[in-house]
Amino acid sequence: MVTGIKNRKRGFSLTEITVVVAIIALLVAVLMPVINKARESSNRVNCAANLRQIGQLMSQYGHDNRGNLPRTKYTAGAAITYFTGASSTDPFSSGSTVQANDLTAAVFLLVRNMDAPARLFICPSSTMVPDTFGGATAKQRSNFTSSANLSYSFACPYPDTASSAAGYRWNTLRPSQFAVASDVSPGVSNSNDDVTYPTRTSPTKDQRVANSRNHKKDGQNVLYADGHVDFATTVFVGMDQDNIFTRQGTTVALNDTTTPLGFPKVRLDSVLGVIDPTVAVAVSTTTTGTSTTGTGTTGTGTTGTGTTGTGTTGTGTTGTGTTGTGTTGTGTSGTGTNGNANGNANGNANGNANGNANGNGNGKGG
Repeated sequence: MVTGIKNRKRGFSLTEITVVVAIIALLVAVLMPVINKARESSNRVNCAANLRQIGQLMSQYGHDNRGNLPRTKYTAGAAITYFTGASSTDPFSSGSTVQANDLTAAVFLLVRNMDAPARLFICPSSTMVPDTFGGATAKQRSNFTSSANLSYSFACPYPDTASSAAGYRWNTLRPSQFAVASDVSPGVSNSNDDVTYPTRTSPTKDQRVANSRNHKKDGQNVLYADGHVDFATTVFVGMDQDNIFTRQGTTVALNDTTTPLGFPKVRLDSVLGVIDPTVAVAVSTTTTGTSTTGTGTTGTGTTGTGTTGTGTTGTGTTGTGTTGTGTTGTGTSGTGTNGNANGNANGNANGNANGNANGNGNGKGG
């Protein structure tokens, strides 16, 4: 009797599986850049739409406020501030903790008064997230909670005295090419993030140093006074091809610790403030006086039979023990700009053997 032969299904060999995996990996490597590019392209479009809507809200705010654009407490010449008094219920009240010249509080009026959604202030290509207002409503708040909740930069609403004298005004009477807002400025940090580094004629690789990080340094969406938005691969797109992140004709940026030089220089100077929180900001510092405290070596006494202990500018009491001696303390004079420094030091020596011997040494550095 002939036994039937069963058909056996043949599986994939290790070589075949390896070839399939390699092909898939190759396809992923080829397609990922294309997918990422398509995603970034979509994000740029959505980012531009955000800025366009912000521009419309600012125009509406100006229409409702006799042409004046959003602004909170204002002190001419005071430094620009950011993200202060977020939990205050009214930015204009006497008890509000919103500081004068707070740029982000001015922008937040679009959320508080114009019902703009928090997501509108987040570029989809950035790492920032929409503000949740600490569980409260926007009308119970006066500012964005932190720099992690705002990924756009805005023109200065608070001109100093010189800017005002030059004709700078924060209102709707702006030429169409005046830059009002953009993707967040990278500030001044290092060789990769420095809005003051390039010039108009710098090569592309140098221009990228000043570009926003929102779009991987390729450029930034810029909102203009007439409401249109353009994607610019350089920061020199202000009036007269001026750098939109710095004061006209200078290399001074409007940083978190701005000096008066960071205010607009002329009537149509855009200095878009608010710094990317993921980048360290160059900090302006004021030199203050410092002092070094003087120190003295403590004197020591050896127990034994001895005579009166003595010390510099001090006396030792006679006791049964070897003379206690104190090493004179010395103080290093502190130095500083407009500052005073004093150094004081005391040295003490004690010896005991059924008696006491004391020596005191005093030193003063001035």
